[in-house]
Amino acid sequence: MTDDKTPRYSIIFNGELVEGVSREAALGKLVQLTNLSEEELLDCLFSVKPVIATQTNDYQLASQFREQFHHAGLIVS
Repeated sequence: MTDDKTPRYSIIFNGELVEGVSREAALGKLVQLTNLSEEELLDCLFSVKPVIATQTNDYQLASQFREQFHHAGLIVS
């Protein structure tokens, strides 16, 4: 159960990729992670910047998401 005092962690993507990672490579990895199509990912992550990629109330889960996005080649904050 959450309330107004429960912390909320947002993973924000500003359109930047890890050096040496192409957008196509990042999209391919994200397709595997999310089971979304490349078109859906292009629409939700690369059409508007910045975008909240995900939100959670759990710090550990937020850290795991950050790690997975970074592994896919995205720079998130």
